[in-house]
Amino acid sequence: MKSAERAPNGLFVNTKVRDYIECFQCGKLRCVFSNQALDANEKKELYFIKEEMNYSCDSSLVEEDHEFYTKVFVHEKITCKTPIELAYYSSNLRRSNHNSQICYWCGFDGGLVDPPVDKTSNYKFVFLCCCWYLEKGKDFFYRVEIKTNKKTGGKKRNFSNNSNQIQNVANQLDMYRLNDTNICHLI
Repeated sequence: MKSAERAPNGLFVNTKVRDYIECFQCGKLRCVFSNQALDANEKKELYFIKEEMNYSCDSSLVEEDHEFYTKVFVHEKITCKTPIELAYYSSNLRRSNHNSQICYWCGFDGGLVDPPVDKTSNYKFVFLCCCWYLEKGKDFFYRVEIKTNKKTGGKKRNFSNNSNQIQNVANQLDMYRLNDTNICHLI
């Protein structure tokens, strides 16, 4: 088996996702890529392929003699054990079609668990996980750590006086209320 994908270089990016196809063995959605947007006839042909053929991970979308063999691609080197492709989550197609959120590990859209705050506050991207895969020992997949500048330049904020500041604001509000009441009595 070759180690490289058959598709042209630079094709497997989120902006070139044209559709999704479901593996008949594992049920995961896999991205369908093409350099150019598909025209109406090509979309019909892809719909026919999706409906009539049994696509499986670790294989080509179509046979070598099909017109799409050099035009429309899937990752041929991923298997049913491979999680959902990251291009699925960031593709324009997914956002425009409002596709449901799915588990990163199995592709199922049910039993999803909210990611813990420690992940969402420390990473830009936290991908959902279902309760069944959490029970199997998998964790939320996350990427791109949020970098925080621990050093504060210039003045440092002193938060020890917060309760005093809050009390001062409350006192000022009470004074305004008293003044408004006094003015109303004068009128």
